[in-house]
Amino acid sequence: MLGGSLALSPVFADEGTPPILPAEGTEQPSVAPDIVISSDTPLLELLGDLEMQDHPQMQPLVPLALPDMSFGPMQPDPEGYFVAPATAPVGARIPVQLPYDDRRSADNLVLIDPDLPDTAMTSPSGRNTHRIHDHELVHRRAADTPGIYELRLRRWANFDRRVMARRQIELFDIEIDMQVPEEVGAWDEFAIYLNPVMDGHLVIVPSDRDPENLVNENTRRDNLVEDAKGPGLFTRTAPRSSGDYEVRFHFNPSPRWSEQTGRAGRLMARAPLRVVDAGEEEQAEPDADKLAELEAQIEALSKNLDQVTFAQAEAIRDEIAALGLPALGLVVELLDRQQISPQLFFAVTAPQPPAQWGAVQASTQGLPAGSGSGSGSGSGATDLQQPQMQVGDANYQVTGVASDDVLNIRSGPGAETVILGLLPPDATGISVTGETAQAQDGGTWWQIADPTLPGGLGWVNARFLAPTEAGAALPATDNADVSPPIHAMPPMRVTGISANEVLYLRAAPSGDAPIVGMLPPDADDLVVTGMTQQSGGTDWVEVQHPQSPDGYGWADGAYLVAMQDQPATPGAGEVAQAFTQAPGLDPIDPMELENQIAQILHYAQDTVMGPGAALSPLTKSIVAVQSHDGRLPSVRYHLTHAYAEATVTAGGATGLISLIELRRFNLGPARHAQVVAEHGAENAAPLEVFGEGPHLVWRFALQGLRGVNAVILSAARGEIDMPEEDCLGFHCLMAQSIIPHMADWQMQPSVPAPEFRPSYDELWQGGPSSPAVLDMLALHNGLAEAEARRDDARWRAFEWREGAGDGTPFVDVIIETGLAQDAGAEVVLRDTDLMDDELQTIWYRLGAVAGEQGAEIWPGQASEKWPDRR
Repeated sequence: MLGGSLALSPVFADEGTPPILPAEGTEQPSVAPDIVISSDTPLLELLGDLEMQDHPQMQPLVPLALPDMSFGPMQPDPEGYFVAPATAPVGARIPVQLPYDDRRSADNLVLIDPDLPDTAMTSPSGRNTHRIHDHELVHRRAADTPGIYELRLRRWANFDRRVMARRQIELFDIEIDMQVPEEVGAWDEFAIYLNPVMDGHLVIVPSDRDPENLVNENTRRDNLVEDAKGPGLFTRTAPRSSGDYEVRFHFNPSPRWSEQTGRAGRLMARAPLRVVDAGEEEQAEPDADKLAELEAQIEALSKNLDQVTFAQAEAIRDEIAALGLPALGLVVELLDRQQISPQLFFAVTAPQPPAQWGAVQASTQGLPAGSGSGSGSGSGATDLQQPQMQVGDANYQVTGVASDDVLNIRSGPGAETVILGLLPPDATGISVTGETAQAQDGGTWWQIADPTLPGGLGWVNARFLAPTEAGAALPATDNADVSPPIHAMPPMRVTGISANEVLYLRAAPSGDAPIVGMLPPDADDLVVTGMTQQSGGTDWVEVQHPQSPDGYGWADGAYLVAMQDQPATPGAGEVAQAFTQAPGLDPIDPMELENQIAQILHYAQDTVMGPGAALSPLTKSIVAVQSHDGRLPSVRYHLTHAYAEATVTAGGATGLISLIELRRFNLGPARHAQVVAEHGAENAAPLEVFGEGPHLVWRFALQGLRGVNAVILSAARGEIDMPEEDCLGFHCLMAQSIIPHMADWQMQPSVPAPEFRPSYDELWQGGPSSPAVLDMLALHNGLAEAEARRDDARWRAFEWREGAGDGTPFVDVIIETGLAQDAGAEVVLRDTDLMDDELQTIWYRLGAVAGEQGAEIWPGQASEKWPDRR
């Protein structure tokens, strides 16, 4: 017996499975009145007449037969930067073509709620996760719910931060067919059929679990359904206890930006599952003869697909429904072996039977009127009408373009439009039509005529055209002044130039162009025209300069920053106080805390520095808590590390302040309860033996000063009444170790621990201490170095990443001690949002125990790629 059915109606019709409704502004689908289905109707004719390549259930099969029609029609954005489908199913990986020439690795593409401002998801992680990496084709995951969303292509540079192009996409809903056995034995493996297969997780949960209550990240990872095409069978193991359960398929929630991208996770299919004690389930053996007969019928029909009728497809469908999961498994296997055509497979397995095919669930011919960009005609295409122009004489030439560069001819007035052609720097004989326009950035553009261009017309920036004949008439404009356009950009200032140097201004955007002016290293309030150009790997910016011959010059953009984007950097003390003065935290005197730390450290005999001078910000934070609050037998630490930029000298020089948040969870009560449950209260030690004390949260702001790696500038402490559930996806008070389950670890053989001489206690209660195991991890993985048996681990600074100075944490550390029988400790460090084209995150893991010959460690690593590289 099956827990689902080959029919359109869902298995459940109660809460948690809302009815499928069209997106706002769309029309309800209706049965096509001009199509008559009879038993003799050819299957292929029916598919073609009803445009079934656009049916949601056909989408996973389309790449096998109709690869050019997987989504709605491909349409460009109005500016011509990217091409994307007008419609797509929820949860799909949407293909986006990027044909524009000046692609940059840091350009990023997001699919986002159209009502959000352009500044949404512009944090370093938001930009890096969605970078295009100079690819011509990228994919973006669709939201979980239907509606109108927006693709935004953004550029993020020091002097160029803008949305280059945008276009809306309609997402339509899709029915997922899930078939499960009605009854299975406890702890038995069984098959589940899904059609279509999309990225998500397939889990077994108690039947009374709230549909909105998703399983935790670790369970989702263990039950992933991903990188699959078309329908498929999946194996799951039944729970150990008998009872009523449900099999549920959810879309995975996005780890970040779920609200902005509409990816909070969603229940897409559910079916009841009865689990009985092992051996009590009904054992219904599949009918091998009927399956063999079904296979022969399917193969025969697939070989003569053009002769297959509606009645024959319905008969196969009924036979599959009668035989249940074994038959579904057979047709999936035939599809994998290419022994059944995609069209026939669709006809016999789609949740919507052929008799209902007139009711297509989504409008896939374009965006509804008023929902897209362009003319609003309903097709989503932009109505481009060529203006009727009187072509003038060919009496203009290119000017101000470097000898190794070209002048772009574009489809419209503005640098964001499509490039139609190129003019060399010495081009002459250019015909100007007389049409002028002002671009969005305020620049003046002229239309030119060139028979080699598509349509014969194009637009160039007026700044780079000059008459070739004396008295040649300039195109008429609303303003008599046709000087270079002044961009609506904030004033800029010079940065990164030494006090005894200057920034050259050049006549053209090239390092070989003549010098026409010089800017002092502290120049500010520079007026930017809005003209930028890339040449020889350098981004050049045009600025006004009264001493240059024509009042303008080109500067290397690497040495200019926007003044409104670069407010006066706050001082180190201000930054430190702002971080530690959080609600619920009490300030701790940093000098008094430094004295407490010194009292528990050991003086080094062969250095002039005080104890602990080489400690890293992370390690020192742990030592500081231990000096103030003591140590506990069973504990879990969760630390985060961030950078904040601050003014660190009287001369205005800036540097980085380390911001550490440390949470310490006392696992003594949980361990005590665990021992009582396993061995009885009479065999358990008193609670105080396991450790008593509050859960703590500390904040530290630290800076390197005068040979000390981490001087505490500010500190604050508080107690946690209700510990949060998120220690990298796990409840922070779990008595069991969570580190082994955090990633797909690649473990290495055990080796002796790195040799170093810490200023703190390396051992505690017979095993490595919490700060020691963290430093061992850093030393083993090259994150720190130490002269053997002479000093502390000297950590290297974490890799700088774009925007890392805004206080966003990019390093997480979890340390566990006292959770096993052996005296040992374990640590994991996650370094994320890396400045790497492939890797987004690196995980480091290390377990350590003390031995007669010194500590022994078990290291491991894992990594994660950026979403578009997975």
